[in-house]
Amino acid sequence: MENPQGELVVVESLGMVDHVSLEIFLGRAKSGSMTSVMRSPEQGVLDSTEGKEKFWQDYLENWRGLPFDREFLWDNQNESREELLYCSEMITKFLAQYLKDPPGKPKPMDYSRHLSFWRQYFRGEPPQGKLGNSPASFANDPVWYQAFEIETP
Repeated sequence: MENPQGELVVVESLGMVDHVSLEIFLGRAKSGSMTSVMRSPEQGVLDSTEGKEKFWQDYLENWRGLPFDREFLWDNQNESREELLYCSEMITKFLAQYLKDPPGKPKPMDYSRHLSFWRQYFRGEPPQGKLGNSPASFANDPVWYQAFEIETP
């Protein structure tokens, strides 16, 4: 996403929904690794000046600062009725407002591979079979395509 100053930023949900510069985002990756930039055939709606401004304002007013969902549940709220969001869920729900066919549609999650890791991560049973998505949901979604890759310095 581009901010009003024309800088590329990455919106993420780690501790809460926020954005970081592309440079900081890529700096977290292992040197020499590749980061895929995915696009939708509907991307044009987001590329106009008006679209970019609306996109940015919506993010700032409605999404930035929402809390992270450590339970990875599709429709989870805290006691204040704020929606809790994990990263791939946040991206899907945010883009759903702008695209007829957003990526990463939720489906029943499968934690059966590496179950002992997931039990430790969740400090109990993972949300096996509950609706959700993952970063792989984007890469495997046939509607989306890889526009290009960026190599981490």
